[in-house]
Amino acid sequence: MEKSRFVSNYSRAGKMIRAFMKANGFVGSVRGQSYSGGSSIVVRVSDLSPDRLAILKGYCDQFEYGSFNGMEDIYEYNNVRDDLPQVSYVFVEA
Repeated sequence: MEKSRFVSNYSRAGKMIRAFMKANGFVGSVRGQSYSGGSSIVVRVSDLSPDRLAILKGYCDQFEYGSFNGMEDIYEYNNVRDDLPQVSYVFVEA
């Protein structure tokens, strides 16, 4: 995939996550980046109960189109969706 596609996807996914956070009263930051071989989004929040953190993580998980399989040292595309912009990794840090 070309780099411009990753930039577009992480930008659009980040905007959707920010809108969800704002609509649901989450306070934090959303940052994305594109790099050789992929792209990622880091969501940072603080002072969340475990239940609220689970809600945010559940929402953010849909933007990650796969996961890394360390046993075989490969990235597996096991969550590809055509209806959402997706990135290689989404990290939610509390």
